[in-house]
Amino acid sequence: MICPEVGRYLENTKGLPFLYAVGDSAYVDILTELKQVGLKVIRVSDFCSKEDRFPDYDSLIEHFRTLDVNYNDNRFVVVGLGESLALKGTEEAKRILRRIKSVTLGNARVVVLLRGVASCLRDIFVEDPRLVAKNLGYIDDDCSTCILIIDNRVIEEKKWVGIKNVISELEDGVTGNINSTLFIDLPNSLLPIKTIDNAYEALIRTFTKLKVSEEYGTNEQWMRLLDMYHQKPNEVQQYFSEYFPRQGRRADGACRIHVLQSVRHGAQHDGRAAAAGVYLRRRNGHSDDADGAERKSARDLY
Repeated sequence: MICPEVGRYLENTKGLPFLYAVGDSAYVDILTELKQVGLKVIRVSDFCSKEDRFPDYDSLIEHFRTLDVNYNDNRFVVVGLGESLALKGTEEAKRILRRIKSVTLGNARVVVLLRGVASCLRDIFVEDPRLVAKNLGYIDDDCSTCILIIDNRVIEEKKWVGIKNVISELEDGVTGNINSTLFIDLPNSLLPIKTIDNAYEALIRTFTKLKVSEEYGTNEQWMRLLDMYHQKPNEVQQYFSEYFPRQGRRADGACRIHVLQSVRHGAQHDGRAAAAGVYLRRRNGHSDDADGAERKSARDLY
């Protein structure tokens, strides 16, 4: 629930923002309550000029200064600022928070809901203890986050392409893994980022039943299989499900992938179309190719 400090701010304080750090567990409930008491939402992602651009914080601050135009409708909650700053890192987060805390709002009231930057806000409070003394900020007891940005640079994630869409999802309270395709490096991020930059990693995250070591194929071959999977996922899954052990047997010892150098579309295997030229070799070394021929070439995976 909303902390008493926010209630007092909305009733008695005006002129400056209220900085409110929370964690995953309370974020959605607090945002819902703030909307229920009449606060309008300002999404920081709306200040991204393009999908691959961070918000324009200068424009955001200028927007703050216009919020008291309507005296009867001048209470707002800002979302996405903490997460976007967390992705940029500690120093940039503190720099922007120092600017935000001093923005004059006239008669408006603005609650800045911050997730991912509690440690930065704590340092700001130490630098300027007047913020807490004047009831202009609060750090919740539990500010923990469980967010992992998965940056897939092999297969473009259509839903969350670019930093703008990632921030937008975080504004809605998304937690856990966020499968994204970013266009920038974020070496200082306070939120963990897992970069997928080869086809094998992209494949095993897409096709979770595939339990085979990366050494059994080249990146080119894994990329081919990944393309096949995206084109005909049901066919590939059905084909592989027959060869991977289910109860305790190690997949690595049971079978190996053999990608034919020449992809033979339409080849038949046991009455079915083979998965676009992808075949397995059994432990006895015999090929499961449609014609039973044993394939040997420089591209054989073992």
